[in-house]
Amino acid sequence: MNYTGTADVSLSVNHLRGYLTMKKAKAFKYIMLIIVVVVGVLQFFDTPKILDYILGTLALGFGLMSYSSAKKSNSESEFIKDMNAQELYELAMKHIYGDGVPEDNELATSLLMQAHDMGHVEATYNLGICYHYGFGTDVNLKKAFELYLESANKGYGKGQELVGRFYNRGIHVKQDRGKAEYWLTKAMESSDIEAVEEAKKELQVREKTEVEYEKM
Repeated sequence: MNYTGTADVSLSVNHLRGYLTMKKAKAFKYIMLIIVVVVGVLQFFDTPKILDYILGTLALGFGLMSYSSAKKSNSESEFIKDMNAQELYELAMKHIYGDGVPEDNELATSLLMQAHDMGHVEATYNLGICYHYGFGTDVNLKKAFELYLESANKGYGKGQELVGRFYNRGIHVKQDRGKAEYWLTKAMESSDIEAVEEAKKELQVREKTEVEYEKM
């Protein structure tokens, strides 16, 4: 997956260790279920009893797995509930990139939403990326622009550059060169090197378009 987000995804070791431990527990339960079935089969020799035992064990196993899954889900919810905004954001980015945890865009989007609700500006911007390109959710340019604008108003360089780009090219919003120049200039004044470079390129696109228009 080609995801354009921030790369700072360091996560608390204790939180990550606890999270991975829950993931390993599920695999262990599957292995134990297989062992129970095999041992049970060896205790019988006539086919009907073997079949009955297998069916009974499988039924019990599926019941236990359903219970375990529900219990595990509650444990993960409790675990995530105790995270602060930065930890939620970092875990979300790890799920987006599959960095040490399963790649899961839907879970990542959910985590970004929680971090955004806590006022985390990078989560706000990256949640906009998710809505922009449909990572873990449906494409929604209106929502993406609103989130970019929210991060831009908080001084986030990448958000300022994208708001400027939306206005410069008329993406979802009415094309407005004045607002485009304002936000692209703000992005170039930010400390984000990538945002500065992208804003410069976007202004060049505008200048080139204006020159071509004058020649017509």
